[in-house]
Amino acid sequence: MFQLAVVTLGGAYAVLAYVAQEAVTTFGWLKPGEMLDGLGMAETTPGPLIMVTQFVGFLAAFRTATGLPPLLAATPGAILTTWVTFVPCFLWIFAGGTLDVPVLATINWPALLLAAGAVVAVFRFRLGVLPVLGTCACLGAAYVLLA
Repeated sequence: MFQLAVVTLGGAYAVLAYVAQEAVTTFGWLKPGEMLDGLGMAETTPGPLIMVTQFVGFLAAFRTATGLPPLLAATPGAILTTWVTFVPCFLWIFAGGTLDVPVLATINWPALLLAAGAVVAVFRFRLGVLPVLGTCACLGAAYVLLA
């Protein structure tokens, strides 16, 4: 999957033919119908279509597990596949761009505090995303009007 991420350019549809060929024909991790199942699952769920690679990694590790229960091997297989699929993308971005260090004087402190409060509300206090979003929108609008 790392090789796939490094040598392919284009969207998920351009890459998935290569994934299918390698996973089905070269390595035999999946049957052709299973590859279509993974593609269908990726199409019907939110998130990037390329996440079908996670499905492929899960099944590959599940079927080739040696010394571990298949499910115990498949979960890290899916995580590793996701990691090696996305890391090269970020490496290309960082290699081609400059990374500026934030200047403290340019930070919008009220927005940063509002974002931190939203994170605490969602993850610590388990408040719903829509009420938190609505509250943040109202607080942000009030700040802009009063400032």
